[in-house]
Amino acid sequence: MDQKPKLETLIIELSPSIGALWKANDKDMSSSLEHDLVKNQELISFINRYQKDKWQVYSIDKISMTDHMNNEGGFKIQYTSHEYNGCKDLSGEDEDYLIISFLIDLNRMQIIITGDSI
Repeated sequence: MDQKPKLETLIIELSPSIGALWKANDKDMSSSLEHDLVKNQELISFINRYQKDKWQVYSIDKISMTDHMNNEGGFKIQYTSHEYNGCKDLSGEDEDYLIISFLIDLNRMQIIITGDSI
């Protein structure tokens, strides 16, 4: 029996203003959601689960919706990861991105974000 790989999942509550834009299918709904998610600490923690060893993400540089239809779609999340090793007096930065999928549940006022298995 084939088993699907386990996806990483994050559920974030939508603000009332974002929910209202999506319910109305407003032209600003995508950019407003992207703007809200850029500063979301839960999403930053989600991205950090994909980081290796001592690399850490502190903020998101940019979120771009890759597609969406009927409250489902994808995002490209661009971020800078940082490494610091005090013992070796080393530090570094690396620009990277993560592609995720989303589903907006307007009944529960949530966005369900999924990424590949880690």
